[in-house]
Amino acid sequence: MQPQFLFFSRFLFSHVNKGRTTETAMAAKPILYGADWCKKTIAIQDYFKTHDVAYDYINVEQTDEAMQAIKDMNRGKVRFPMVVVGEQAPLKNPSPDELDKALTTE
Repeated sequence: MQPQFLFFSRFLFSHVNKGRTTETAMAAKPILYGADWCKKTIAIQDYFKTHDVAYDYINVEQTDEAMQAIKDMNRGKVRFPMVVVGEQAPLKNPSPDELDKALTTE
């Protein structure tokens, strides 16, 4: 993990994880990096809603910092959706099984 992403992730995690709900108490509140038009991003949002998981959504097209975080997670390439759960490695376009595992591991 590159230093810029680590800083941004820790900064963001420290600010958005304060409102963690009981549904996600077993794991840190996930952060979804994606775009509003992306079908895979929408599918992950649907997964979170269906499983009653509180999460934070960052549209990577809205800020330079979010776009840089995506690049840092992907060795300079823009690829999304990405899901970050606590200090775990970022998940690139995770499957429902990968999300299940990440949300119960911390």
